[in-house]
Amino acid sequence: MSPSRAGRRPRSFERRAPLYDLQLPLERRPLAAAAALVGSLAGLRVLDLASGTGALAEALLTTGGAPHELVVVDRSPAMLRRARGRLAERVATPPLRIELGDALGLGYRTERFDLVTIGYLLHLLGPPDAAAVLDEARRVLRPGGRLATVVHSPPPTPAGRLYGRIWRALTDVPAPAAGQRTPADARPIVERAGFEVRAERHVAAGYWSQVLVARRP
Repeated sequence: MSPSRAGRRPRSFERRAPLYDLQLPLERRPLAAAAALVGSLAGLRVLDLASGTGALAEALLTTGGAPHELVVVDRSPAMLRRARGRLAERVATPPLRIELGDALGLGYRTERFDLVTIGYLLHLLGPPDAAAVLDEARRVLRPGGRLATVVHSPPPTPAGRLYGRIWRALTDVPAPAAGQRTPADARPIVERAGFEVRAERHVAAGYWSQVLVARRP
């Protein structure tokens, strides 16, 4: 999933768009886990931030139920073109909106959405930028609305810690490529942003990932 300006690498994701989906086999099980935790989208207003090529949105749509509205946002036009191709056959055009946008400054009214999803973005950002993205997500969520996030993060087990050490060793270079930031635990920053975590799952397949579903009080 490509970051907003907070990631400082939009051009990198533009270049990677044609080949980005080659890594989707590493993401499918975590994305499916997120969709299962979220459940049906029936009647919901859904915002998918930093959607990339639309893989998380596609996974969400497999849970059944037609959303009232599905808005897919990314800062990369090339990523959004691929997202449109992936999602157009699954969602009728009126409820599906593909929009160029920045996760740090969304042009949507406060409390508009029932569900905001963020896949594979937060671990790419430094803590201040990740917090700012979550603050904006909280702003556009209605009270009682939900946030679902997926980050590259191993579980706090011996195997998970070994995985993290290996990943850090492999990506410890002066200018890491987009998508190679150190895996991180998203729960503390999600809670600091004012969300109540309701479900958490670690998926040790492909990119070892942490899936969180939280509620805006």
